Amino acid sequence: MKPGDLVKKRDAFVFREGSGFGIVVAADSVDTACGRVTLKVKVRWHGDYGTFSSPPESLELLSEAG
Repeated sequence: MKPGDLVKKRDAFVFREGSGFGIVVAADSVDTACGRVTLKVKVRWHGDYGTFSSPPESLELLSEAG
């Protein structure tokens, strides 16, 4: 995943129509304390929900940025 990609939450309850969708604003590799490298994805969620970091495994890619 990269900035600009359209994503949605995987297996999440949708509170209202249109929620659960967001745009990736950052995707960085992070070294963890145990020496593993993981991907950290920051998503700006639809409406006033906010911007939060999410594990990529919890997201479904809907459309890639061009």
